Amino acid sequence: MTLATYRAAGSRPQERGVDGHDVKYSAAISFAMPFLPIADLLRLDGEVALVTGGSTGIGRRIVERLIEAGATVHVVDLAIPSDAADLRGVTWHEGDVRDGDLANEICDHIDRLSIVVNNAGVYHLAHVDDISDELWSLHLDVNLAGTLRYSRAAAKKMEASGTQGRIVNMSSTTALKTTPLLAHYGAAKAAVVHLTRSLAVEYGGLGIRVNAIAPGGIPTARARQIGVEAHALGRANLDNRPRPLGDIGTPDDIACAVLYLVGPMSRYVTGALLVVDGGVTLV
Repeated sequence: MTLATYRAAGSRPQERGVDGHDVKYSAAISFAMPFLPIADLLRLDGEVALVTGGSTGIGRRIVERLIEAGATVHVVDLAIPSDAADLRGVTWHEGDVRDGDLANEICDHIDRLSIVVNNAGVYHLAHVDDISDELWSLHLDVNLAGTLRYSRAAAKKMEASGTQGRIVNMSSTTALKTTPLLAHYGAAKAAVVHLTRSLAVEYGGLGIRVNAIAPGGIPTARARQIGVEAHALGRANLDNRPRPLGDIGTPDDIACAVLYLVGPMSRYVTGALLVVDGGVTLV
């Protein structure tokens, strides 16, 4: 019997306990795990995922890995990429995470929604003296409030369908250490960590797990652009701290961390922050 069979056996709303937990699902997964081969524990067959900011960079790799693991994926982003047709099994939604009505509409219309990855984000460099009210509000609205909007809309859908869901929020190592010219971004990402813990407590009674990832030093097109902008502002390197592991991370390092947090191997993990930075924040 595969893990997907156990999921199907325990995903009916009528099997939920009085405290809101999908007790049959929890018991089935807990019982099945010791007897399943590791390959089955990496599969997400039958799962339906929603990824915000999934058209490029880290988000794109997360989408690709979710598909590879067997999930059906929905993506919300500001624009649908020109190569969208290359990703089979993906439904694209064009929109802004600052639109709360859109978040509710999308989540409400996705059948069997079980996974949400809040990856959409924005960051612009600015000295603290140059952070305008508009720039401050933009970073909080996209990075923090956008995460809340989709987490809340998804949890409502999961509760209504009796689904024991998983939510992964994207924080940053700037939440753990100061980075020049990114005080506003770091503040928003630090708030995401606290929000994640609060959601884990409040949604735990529904059997919904909420965790966060703090990427660091991941080269993407936007990261390279930020490097150019930093140089123009007189900062040749935003963070020249040594890397204990020596090398540079990749978007796939983050995507694999997401797979762990949305899969059955992390079934007893919630409210956690998984730092994926090669040890940079340790020194």
